[in-house]
Amino acid sequence: MSGRALQCAAFEATDAFVNNRSQFADGINKLSGVDGHLATYWGLQVSEEGGKRGIILTLWETSGHYEKFVGSEAHTSGWSILKSAAAGEIKRAQFTRVAGSTIPAADAAVTQLALVSPNAGANVDQIKESGTKLFNAFESKGLPAVLGETTGSDGFYIFLVGWTSYNESRSTVAGEPFASGIANLRKLATVDVTHAVLDKYH
Repeated sequence: MSGRALQCAAFEATDAFVNNRSQFADGINKLSGVDGHLATYWGLQVSEEGGKRGIILTLWETSGHYEKFVGSEAHTSGWSILKSAAAGEIKRAQFTRVAGSTIPAADAAVTQLALVSPNAGANVDQIKESGTKLFNAFESKGLPAVLGETTGSDGFYIFLVGWTSYNESRSTVAGEPFASGIANLRKLATVDVTHAVLDKYH
């Protein structure tokens, strides 16, 4: 895993975020205009899945840059502004061991995002092995894919995969080696999947 860091936020979007995302730009500005920040992507779940989940991703050069930013006023005030984009709680997770092609995956027409959290009593090493096999399968097919791991031993992971369409994603993962790999992972962990159309924030 590389030293890059990735923060992911997922939330039920308010009508304000769905209909006029630009009004939250001040919050994104505060999350983006700092040392070590590489890119921010934000967007909505595809209409095929209901289109009500908001996604915000920020990518950092190193975990050190990200950790320094977390203690700053910009971080606090940025998320304070973005709270009103969510109808409920904003679920945020930080991944400080990240492998793969984050920007190509986020730049794709549709980005599949999967948050993987271990089942009670599950073997964390088995989850890592299963997740790594799945990541390698996506890469072997030439798909832009990302595997991120949280620091520590909680076994929490993120997958990002870039697709040309929602239908391409669904049809591809129904076949092998993906179907059995996903089934194995679901035996060990909860896999929360969202397909989203993400825009790079400039």
